[in-house]
Amino acid sequence: MKKAIQLIGILTIIITASCTNSNNSTTITNNTTTVKELDVESDNLTENSMSNHGNSEDNPCLDIVVKILTTSPAYLEMTEGLYEAVIKNGGTSFGITVEGSPNPKKDNAMEYSENYDFNLHETYPDHSPVIARFTFKTSDKKLYKYDMAENKFVSIEFERKLLVKFDEMCK
Repeated sequence: MKKAIQLIGILTIIITASCTNSNNSTTITNNTTTVKELDVESDNLTENSMSNHGNSEDNPCLDIVVKILTTSPAYLEMTEGLYEAVIKNGGTSFGITVEGSPNPKKDNAMEYSENYDFNLHETYPDHSPVIARFTFKTSDKKLYKYDMAENKFVSIEFERKLLVKFDEMCK
């Protein structure tokens, strides 16, 4: 785990303001170019500048799970004003890294996991502190945020309409 955290830091230092599709991880930052994302209401893919992690046709499950995470009230609350705060403190961005995935090669995740595991981190020239961890469990189709004080994952709300698309695309 320590090596994984060090690797995340090194990767995000090297590539701070854009998405990276290295052999080891996918980092999704808040200020990247547009990619297709799922429109919750119409079930269509639309252009959105929140995340950039590859071709939607190649990573449909990851795209949907990222949408589940990035539209959740807990994530939105944590990231509101975060970019400005990071810049004010000398950083360059914030982003999420795919730490684990059922399809690690396809999703450029760091390792195999039965779930989709993410970290939310701030990016500075000399370090990238992780400020939160999230997991989308494929077994119960729930989104969880890690509670460091209690050392456990706590279920959090998200847009349930996205589960229909998840079920279609991630069989």
